[in-house]
Amino acid sequence: MGLFKQLFKNAQQGNETSIEPFQTGEVFPSQDYNENNNAIFLSLTCQDCIEVITALQQVSTEKTEALPNLALYIVASEEEVKELDTYYNSRFIIHAISKNELVQKYRVPSTPYCYKRDNSNRVISSMEFDDLNSFMKILIGDHII
Repeated sequence: MGLFKQLFKNAQQGNETSIEPFQTGEVFPSQDYNENNNAIFLSLTCQDCIEVITALQQVSTEKTEALPNLALYIVASEEEVKELDTYYNSRFIIHAISKNELVQKYRVPSTPYCYKRDNSNRVISSMEFDDLNSFMKILIGDHII
């Protein structure tokens, strides 16, 4: 059964699966962290995520202040991620992940999404956003925007 057919069938039957994000104190399943590192989850099929990608590029090239440690996890192909790495001039760690990994490994309910991690790779907080301004404000902070 195709993905859309399955989604429509699940919606009609009320079988939507809820995804429980990692809770504060749980260990994040990746080792690319530094103190207070932000793991940002995006998808190239999500309009809000495309706006985040553009905003991160703009902030990273226009501002002289240091950006926080970012690791981007993007639902995309390896080729698309290589292009993004060039686009960002290798300023961030970028991982290509599958939709399946997004949900099963990283427990991300929707994109854009952010996990803040401490220096022990434990989740400090997690958050999703409805608009670019609030996402960037939390991610980067008032002093840069």
